[in-house]
Parts: sequence; C-alpha cells; structure tokens
Amino acid sequence: ALNPATDVKIPVNKGLIFGDGAEKIESDNTNLTIASGGAIKLNAPTEVVGAVTVGEDGTGHNVIFYGDTAGRYMEWDQGAVALSFKDNSFIRVGTGNDIQIYHNGTDSYIENATGILKIATETPGVAVQIGHTTSEVTVNDNLTVTGKLYSKGNCYQTNFNSSLVFGY
Repeated sequence: ALNPATDVKIPVNKGLIFGDGAEKIESDNTNLTIASGGAIKLNAPTEVVGAVTVGEDGTGHNVIFYGDTAGRYMEWDQGAVALSFKDNSFIRVGTGNDIQIYHNGTDSYIENATGILKIATETPGVAVQIGHTTSEVTVNDNLTVTGKLYSKGNCYQTNFNSSLVFGY
C-alpha cells in the first residue's frame, strides 16, 4: 500500500525522466502517460481493468497478437483496415468452439460442429450466391432444396447408382 510519509509524490504536470530524457512518466491528474523512444515492455502477466485504447483515432497503428506458435498471429492492419490471420490461425466462435474459420495455406475452411450451418439473408428477395460465374460448386452429401430450384444450364446426373427425382 502507498504510504504518503515514505513514498515519492510527484506534482501534477510534472514527471519522472529516465536516462537521456526519451523515457518519462507524467500525470495531468486525469491521465498517466508513459512515453518512450522505444518499446515499452511489460515482462510479466499483466491485467488491465477497464477499456484499452490503442493509438489515436485517425493516426493509425498496427496491433499484433502473438500466440505460442511461431508464425501464427492475428494482426489489425491499419493500412488495409483489416483484421488478418496468418495461415493455420483459427477464428473460433461458440462456447465449445462450435464453428471455426481458417485457411491452411492451400484451402479455406468453415467447419461447423454444432447445429445447422445457415448461410442466409434476413431480407426477403435478396439472393445468396455461392461460387463465381466460372466456379464449380460441389455438394459432397445430401442437398435439400426447400422452394424452387432453377437451372440456367443443363442438369446432369453422373452417379447412376443414386436417384435424381424431379417433382412429387
């Protein structure tokens, strides 16, 4: 605990200067500012209570979150205005990591472990498009269409051991 009799008290708008003056700590009675000519390193587990602001609005800063595996990290890239993940870095959502999105360096994955994966719009009449005009979309298991199925090209059945049924 702080002891006013023995602790150093620094007046408002005054600070501590270290070394050649590039590093200093000061307070304006509202904010505590730590300035450094280099990096400020916290070499211990650190708990921050309250909001954390990185940078200043309109000035831009990259923020990198490193994990335990070299080469895998998440970065807020201010120049691209994008949150980027390196290959084999996962975005996981849900208490039990119910869905994950990642790229393994070759292919991209959306893996759903719980419930139904729904790709939909909330506005009636707004189309959902899968693929590109030159892409082929493959369904590896059952495909159920509730509603109308339209084809702008030919329909082919390539596995004659299964059935292709039109109408009811």
